[in-house]
Amino acid sequence: MSETKKNGSSVAITALSVTGLAICLYLTAIYYTTDGAGAYCSGGWQCNEVLNSKFSKMFGYPASLAGAIGYAFLSVAGAFGGLRKNRALIIGLASTGVGVSAYLSWAEFFVIRQICPFCVTSAVIILVIWILSVRGADGAKIGAGVVIAVVAAVAGYVSAEMSEDSPRVSQNVQNVMMSKGLAQHLKKTGAVMYGSFKCPACIMQKKIFGADAKKLNYVECHPEGKNAKPDLCREKNIGAFPTWEIKGSFHKGAKTLEQLSKISGYKSGRQ
Repeated sequence: MSETKKNGSSVAITALSVTGLAICLYLTAIYYTTDGAGAYCSGGWQCNEVLNSKFSKMFGYPASLAGAIGYAFLSVAGAFGGLRKNRALIIGLASTGVGVSAYLSWAEFFVIRQICPFCVTSAVIILVIWILSVRGADGAKIGAGVVIAVVAAVAGYVSAEMSEDSPRVSQNVQNVMMSKGLAQHLKKTGAVMYGSFKCPACIMQKKIFGADAKKLNYVECHPEGKNAKPDLCREKNIGAFPTWEIKGSFHKGAKTLEQLSKISGYKSGRQ
């Protein structure tokens, strides 16, 4: 690889590392200051379930802390010496990150079945850094990097098995399982939620269902809302948001999953 390309890759590695560092510092701060319950994720993403799970811990510490340390070293290695002087170190650090990120991504998609956009973004960043670091490297360095990645992934698995989910995530996982069945039940039985996109309680109600909120029969009452049906809301005499219409009765205010289950006659495990 020419010196010009090396310099360009080093600059890119530094910039990506700083970005990754910012993400990991944010997630680490959330973990220690809000017990993992304050990560801002919109659009139905379930960040907190991921961050509170045992898969996001390494030997008792948040994986984001290890990521922050790794990105900090990568930032320094990229800025001072770059690939020209620190290629082996950068490959080693990036390989470790790729291994851990691969394991965490597997856990997100196939075990927890909830996605944290911050985690996915970090995984993409470290993968790009790894590709830049091994481009033009000799086979021995690339092979060593692959071995390090595999070892890091195994270490991540072992550390997760030694950890436990926080009490919050245990409850959250139960809620996620419950919300799926309840949302299907409410839709199947014709239950309707009347609300407004400007209503904080309505937003909270949808967040309780997470991604399953899309399954609900929802009527937008605000004239400026998407697919709004204000005439139907007036016809139904909807005066508070949200209001649930279940089995011919109207129930005002946001409800917990347990309350909606009781009102609708939903029994967990069957619809």
